[in-house]
Amino acid sequence: IHYLNISSDKVVAIGDQQNDVSMFAAAGISIAMGNAPDAVKRQAGYVTATNDEEGIVHALEWLRCLTHPVTMRQRLTAAKDNESN
Repeated sequence: IHYLNISSDKVVAIGDQQNDVSMFAAAGISIAMGNAPDAVKRQAGYVTATNDEEGIVHALEWLRCLTHPVTMRQRLTAAKDNESN
């Protein structure tokens, strides 16, 4: 973060082991994988699904929705339209 001269609120850390906890502390958003030990999950701001359940995909989708709220609105509208058809 220091080397790139970016603020920690612009950093996302995703991890699943104890060695990732220090990275969580330095990031604005921290996400633990669902298969991480409970101690690691407690240190993360968010917990996603497991590796086997494509947790990284879910985490990236969630992050995309945070940064592109219009996209999320469009997806919700499309989902409602599909349900009514």
